Amino acid sequence: MFCFLLPKALCADLKGIIAKFWWQKGRNRKGIHWCAWKDLCLLKEDGGLGFRDLAKFNVALLAKQGWRLVNYPTSLLARVLKAKYYPNSNFYKARLGNLPSLTWKSVWSARGLLETGLCWRVGIGDQISVWDDLWISGNEEDRVPNRDNNEDIKLVSDLIEVNNRSWKKKAVRNTFRMHIAEKILRIPLVEAAHEDFQVWRGELTGEFSVRNAYKLLHETNLDPNTFNLHAKNENFYSKLWKLYILSKIQITVWRLSWNFFPSLVNLRLNRVVVKAQCPRCRQEEENSIHIFQQCPTSVEAWEHRNQLLYERRYMSGTEIARQTRNYIADLDAIKERKLTLQSTGNTQYVCRGGRVAIHFDAAFYRQSSRSATILLIRNEGEILASQAVIHSEISTSFMAEAYARLQAVNLGIFMGLNKIEIVGDSKTVIKKCQNTGTDKSVIGAIVRDIQSRKDRFQEIEFYFVPKPKNVDAHVIT
Repeated sequence: MFCFLLPKALCADLKGIIAKFWWQKGRNRKGIHWCAWKDLCLLKEDGGLGFRDLAKFNVALLAKQGWRLVNYPTSLLARVLKAKYYPNSNFYKARLGNLPSLTWKSVWSARGLLETGLCWRVGIGDQISVWDDLWISGNEEDRVPNRDNNEDIKLVSDLIEVNNRSWKKKAVRNTFRMHIAEKILRIPLVEAAHEDFQVWRGELTGEFSVRNAYKLLHETNLDPNTFNLHAKNENFYSKLWKLYILSKIQITVWRLSWNFFPSLVNLRLNRVVVKAQCPRCRQEEENSIHIFQQCPTSVEAWEHRNQLLYERRYMSGTEIARQTRNYIADLDAIKERKLTLQSTGNTQYVCRGGRVAIHFDAAFYRQSSRSATILLIRNEGEILASQAVIHSEISTSFMAEAYARLQAVNLGIFMGLNKIEIVGDSKTVIKKCQNTGTDKSVIGAIVRDIQSRKDRFQEIEFYFVPKPKNVDAHVIT
């Protein structure tokens, strides 16, 4: 599936095998298919179980090969395919051609998905059309409609001050609506100009991922009428799958929420000859609501009801209590595996090799699009200096942490320090600063500025510490 486009008939056969296995009651025992496969393939947060639509997943896997052709043009595969199918253009403009190989036909089939998922990162801005390209936040709804009365503004470079590498705020606010203008002004610009480049808009890193490509492909072909979720339940499923409970209990709750449950009413609707009267209380029809909320005896012991109905076996109170204790023991085992205890050791960060440590932390204020940076300079545990900085035009807490890291580097330069360690509790930002490659994320411009300042020090290292070891800076912010 990573290399070739599978026939739809084969994907349909595989889907049927998986569906039969999922719904069967046991080996060689058929079960009722309580819902359509497309509903099971919905994302978990949308009320499905996250099964893969194999045909779409196949295309998402092939899109990764196309991404590699674009981003690694010197690879052997990229050079061979380019020489044969698009010698004078690029992958996005390539045609299928006559008598294409299965390899090329497969990779070419994912070209449309790649084009849908790409957006621009602003450098110089001379390759990005203000009106035709995705560049503001990477969302399709933020594509700016073309306006004939703005003939002077065609490229993003027309909105950037060349001398100080900043946005022309007056031009931006006069050209775009307020909410679009604010988004533009929050896009960071690197001090040293670089070429514009395209990234994958579905990931914070800007790198392509099969998971996100599949999600994009799934959502674009999804019929909105298939969603039966109400606004009050929009967060229900995301919370359900995060609970530290047994998987079979989660599945039971999921089936109950969609009424995909073997109650006697549902069995009768599925043309199974049964009497719909509740076998326990014999007062009302047995449906999902009656089983868990109305029946006085079934509420007490759901397991007892199943044993009585299907195995004709009565469970005593002792047996019910024993099973309950076993369930609790299983839950405790799950919590022990998934939960991690915070370290109770020394909370004081110790510098390496006599370096001075600059601790940083940031607080983000969404309503005002501002952030506060707190910096503490420590040497052998003693606080030498501190600084507080307010930043404006900040879009996310992610960006706030990046600006705090940049401010820490600037403070080290201002203080004339030669050997420093930049310490913070934002693991993602720390990793980006430790890497030397091109960062394609939304904070890539800030990371570039940090990287460009490294040669101002004899030694500079970036370290992640948990919040307990960055407590002073964290408490102040």
